[in-house]
Amino acid sequence: YYSAIDIRFMTPIPMASMLLSFLVAPGLALLCGTVICVLTAMSFNMDFSLFVFLFISNCATAFLTYRKYSRSELIWAGYFVGIINLILVVTLGCVGDIYAWTWFVPNMGVAMLNGVVSSMLSLAILPYFESMFQMTTRQTLLELSNLNHPLLKRLMLSAPGTYQHSIMVANLAEAAAETVLADPVLTRVGAY
Repeated sequence: YYSAIDIRFMTPIPMASMLLSFLVAPGLALLCGTVICVLTAMSFNMDFSLFVFLFISNCATAFLTYRKYSRSELIWAGYFVGIINLILVVTLGCVGDIYAWTWFVPNMGVAMLNGVVSSMLSLAILPYFESMFQMTTRQTLLELSNLNHPLLKRLMLSAPGTYQHSIMVANLAEAAAETVLADPVLTRVGAY
């Protein structure tokens, strides 16, 4: 007999990985997430199947949030992580000789929700961490690069030639940054 919902599949490792990936770097998110996976598996009596689930979920999250700039991309990453989690639950159930649909259906739902809710919570918490640690993330840079920003509107009205020159310099600088694998968003905002 297997319980209907395995609460271990609710562990929000993807949320930690998303936050670290957006605030610091995806490589650090992968490393810290792996450490969290090991510690979580150890707290559940060295459960190797839980470690595999959390580790693959963490790796998928780190890779899916790599070089993502917008908040909508974070939402889509949450959906994809949820789908990967769902596949992992099915795989772990089959490997563990579990054939009861009363185990598969609820745990597949929980695994899918893990990715989606982690994405939602990351979006909700991210601005607070940005202001708390005074960090400028790619999302903040995208908001600053919006041409409807009050400072850019004022420049457009006060000095239209300088505004057009800034737009052209930003386009050229962004293309150059993409060529040399630099951060194109930071380059564009700096050129503005």
